[in-house]
Amino acid sequence: DTPTDTPTDTPTTATPTDTPTDSKRLPLGVAVRGGGYRTMTQGMGFARAIGASNWPAVTHVGGTSGGCWFGSQLVYSKDFYESVVGSEPIGDVVVSWGTAVDEAQTAAIQDGAYWAQGPSWRKDLIWYCRAVVTPIDKFLKKFTVHGLPVVPYWIAYIGNMMGPAIDDINSARVATRGPEGLQTATLVCQLAVPPKVYLDSKQREATRLVDYSGITAKQREVDEAVLPAAYVVPRDGSSYWLTSDFLGPMTAMVPSDILEDVEILAGNGPAPKLDLKNHTKPVLSADPFLLEVIAGSSAAGGLLAVESITTEIIEDAVYAGLIKREEATFLEDCMPLDLESVAPPSLPEDFPNDLVMDTKAQADHVAGNASYRFLDGAFSDHAAAAATLSTMITYCEARPGLCDDEPIKLLLVGTDTNSSRAFFAGAIPANTFGPGQYPAYQAPSRQLFDVSFPEDPAQWPVYATVTLPEWVLNNATADEGDDDDALFPGGHVEWVDVESTYWHGEVTTVGNEWWNVPSGWKVDLLMFHSNWPGLQTPIIAPSGKIGQFIFKYIYAPLTASQAAGAQPVIAQWLAGTLPATP
Repeated sequence: DTPTDTPTDTPTTATPTDTPTDSKRLPLGVAVRGGGYRTMTQGMGFARAIGASNWPAVTHVGGTSGGCWFGSQLVYSKDFYESVVGSEPIGDVVVSWGTAVDEAQTAAIQDGAYWAQGPSWRKDLIWYCRAVVTPIDKFLKKFTVHGLPVVPYWIAYIGNMMGPAIDDINSARVATRGPEGLQTATLVCQLAVPPKVYLDSKQREATRLVDYSGITAKQREVDEAVLPAAYVVPRDGSSYWLTSDFLGPMTAMVPSDILEDVEILAGNGPAPKLDLKNHTKPVLSADPFLLEVIAGSSAAGGLLAVESITTEIIEDAVYAGLIKREEATFLEDCMPLDLESVAPPSLPEDFPNDLVMDTKAQADHVAGNASYRFLDGAFSDHAAAAATLSTMITYCEARPGLCDDEPIKLLLVGTDTNSSRAFFAGAIPANTFGPGQYPAYQAPSRQLFDVSFPEDPAQWPVYATVTLPEWVLNNATADEGDDDDALFPGGHVEWVDVESTYWHGEVTTVGNEWWNVPSGWKVDLLMFHSNWPGLQTPIIAPSGKIGQFIFKYIYAPLTASQAAGAQPVIAQWLAGTLPATP
């Protein structure tokens, strides 16, 4: 059975009339780290820990990837919001959510939806390109427990996943889709924008254009960097893109939208060259589809739509002996290897259709209208902490005197020290660039605070302990005698205790122009680290029995432990009585 020892509260849908006017609401932010289902369900636990009576006081909800999945459903789904803050055991809520998603994904597979069929590699790629795909296959499976149909046509996968909670997810644009769940907070979703990206299988490749006047970093670093962009949806609906002040509106050099068919007659000489006249288009639509933002924030495999990164993966594979040098000879001719769809498209505001991709024609239509593609927000900021804090400071600046006497309160929900170390002194200095999540690119520093990261374990009290199956993929079963033995024949599961920890203290911001964070602001910071081991807590669960096992025995007990353990800590923090950790 799933755990039931979680705090409960009376379910309620918060509305703007439930709270004081914004001129009196002190800033209170909650940001949830990226990590797929793992951190989305962790966010569900923290929603329960915060409690329905406290959520109307929250002014900002930030998230990257799985954290954006959580925040989007919290804001846009009445059923999701009421279930996570309500009285039903939170472990049961998690299992029910997983069951609904499993049913939706299974139905898409059974109905033959194009997006659910996985890459078309083996049948569509020319023969000499297929050998190059082998290392890409292995790379993709690092992101999932089960390789398909998770990564290809990522935007369609996310639309299918969000469908049970947000029924108009494939057609809703942000400006016309009001919140139905938590209606009192600004939503902040973190994305990342690559310097160049493939748009479709015809080798249309868009290049980002930016006016870098006044920039403090080296020009080349910026030209080749993955840059942050967050989408912000205030409670009044006046949504906007948050980018650095000097970044300006991003545009892209885009080849012609439609490549005209060229009739090639045998014996009439060489084929004529296609005219790929470039023109500029906005990278960031003023009124995107809600699904563009959610899917873009979570496209961990999106790097594969970037030529330089895919090329480096192939070169590494040659060096490691996974493929022969001669097999990679035609790599340039083979690109983009049907990989462009792993990065969700940025579409023009006048795109008239929805984002359903149940047929190849629908998928090709979306790709043919893409003006750019997004990467997972984790490639710029794991936790959406920088964008959330920047938005909160702007909130204070627009209300003179509101924040003069109290520090900004920010709660970060993370998985480990990598979630938060980059925000402190001693990491990459503010206003400089450093290696991103993958060594092939650079990203701006995320330093926000003037003190060093608290490295001493004694500074991190335990707030929750949970027992998890220490399983190894393809070699695991439930314990002997368990009802789920048949899921993993021939293996064995050891069960281990995992301790989650927190840190609390007051810090001061440093100026970081890439995130529009000014210096000198006091922040009452509360950080939670679940410390869940990555292999034992998969980012994505597949459809079927394996996914059911993961939701029941991993996500559900983890979520319940987070809710029960974090609740008293958060209650003291909100009341102003939580001591700073040593």
